[in-house]
Amino acid sequence: MKKILIHIKNAVLKFRMRHGVVQFKYTKKDGSIRMAHGTLKKSLLPPTLGTGKKPAAGVVVYYDTDKNSWRSFIVENLC
Repeated sequence: MKKILIHIKNAVLKFRMRHGVVQFKYTKKDGSIRMAHGTLKKSLLPPTLGTGKKPAAGVVVYYDTDKNSWRSFIVENLC
């Protein structure tokens, strides 16, 4: 049941990020909590060439509007 809730939260987060900047938080690998402002809205993203690779399963990639950089986190770490 917990995995289903995590995936629903992830789907909602991605949907919201496709429409604007969203504030959310996740647990980093070092155990600290990261408050992030991120987006996937095309008009807010910088031009990118991409790496040609898809992210690993269970990894969320987003554009951090505070750091002006691409970031990622493991979906199970979404708070």
